[in-house]
Amino acid sequence: MKNTIEEIFKEKVLCIFYGGSHAYGLASEKSDKDVMVIIDDNKPLRHYIYFNDLTKERIECFIVGRSYFKKVHSFDDDTNDFVVAHADNILGLKFHNTLIYIDESYKNEFNQIVCEDWSLKLAKFLHRFVSFYKLTIQYDAPNYKKHYHVYRIRAMLDNLDLTGSFDLTYVEPYKTIMTVFKDHYRFIPSKHKEINEILDYIKDYANRLEEKK
Repeated sequence: MKNTIEEIFKEKVLCIFYGGSHAYGLASEKSDKDVMVIIDDNKPLRHYIYFNDLTKERIECFIVGRSYFKKVHSFDDDTNDFVVAHADNILGLKFHNTLIYIDESYKNEFNQIVCEDWSLKLAKFLHRFVSFYKLTIQYDAPNYKKHYHVYRIRAMLDNLDLTGSFDLTYVEPYKTIMTVFKDHYRFIPSKHKEINEILDYIKDYANRLEEKK
């Protein structure tokens, strides 16, 4: 995969790590494989499907330049809301060993980003998360699989209140709700009202964090 991406995008691959369910510790046998790829340029998000002819494995690659990756994790306004809304996938690097590849020359820069204190920037992240997911709420549409992330963040905030740590720990009842929704979203009644209410809660939570500063 690394060599293929370098050949197509004409830039050095600096880092590859799992995104999606594998990053968040929620993968099942049916889960797609998503990876984040950081390459040595300044460009924003690009998308590429890698298919391994030998294993018949399909991997969805989200490719960003190194400077853009840094901007994403400072929640710069000039970044894609979709990427920022899932920027906490780097927490999986600490908890689930999701790193696939890293170039030696990039380790220090990457580790500085991974080890940043989320408590100092959590309010910004939550606002961007809400901004993205509010746009996905359509009351006349079927349930949208990615809305399980709304339950996921709600569970993580409850754990933050309990332990003081923002990490990939999912507390009840949202852990069960999230898992059921993720696996059966096509077959359950619309959850758009409930999801919208949780997004309002997350926004209020971010506002409270800002008031404490």
